[in-house]
Amino acid sequence: MAELQSLYIRDLKMNENDQHFADGVALVQAYWAFSLEMCQRDREILRKIIVEGDYAHTPSSRRHPSSHRLYRNRLGASVPGWIVMRTLYKTLSDEYIEGMTAKGITVPTRDRTERYFKLMPPVTMPTEFNMNTDDARHYAANFPNLRQIPTTFRRLGTETERATVAMLKRLNAQILRGSAPVIAQPTTANA
Repeated sequence: MAELQSLYIRDLKMNENDQHFADGVALVQAYWAFSLEMCQRDREILRKIIVEGDYAHTPSSRRHPSSHRLYRNRLGASVPGWIVMRTLYKTLSDEYIEGMTAKGITVPTRDRTERYFKLMPPVTMPTEFNMNTDDARHYAANFPNLRQIPTTFRRLGTETERATVAMLKRLNAQILRGSAPVIAQPTTANA
């Protein structure tokens, strides 16, 4: 396997008050989960999209995936583009999915987060947030197809690292099944 570049939440170069932070964290987590299954070129492209913020929403892309810049350009018709779109949105149009399938593009489906953590230096897990706020519910109602809620609408909570990893696995599994909730709340397992 070619050299795997690490990716950390700090590489986003933004703080929790940035409106794109939650999407960035979700994409870093997708990188952790799927980068080991990708070719070197696709890994580099995905990492570049994440680090440079090319996934950022516009007002229209929050409502319609077809308005997202990656949906409309050549990069969107690639493994990294599809991973980004699948991470940002709960549903994508049949036209988009059929177009990717017709081009023979497939995306990784096995979550390799644990293996990634074994290969990379220690990773600082993202801060856990309680998303049970009026603002978060209002945002989710206004943008029902978005998977992430900006961290500015969340209250800080506490979770153990084990619960965080378990939550990441559940969320990645939901993304693969296409059934991730708009508001994903981690649970703490007392083990």
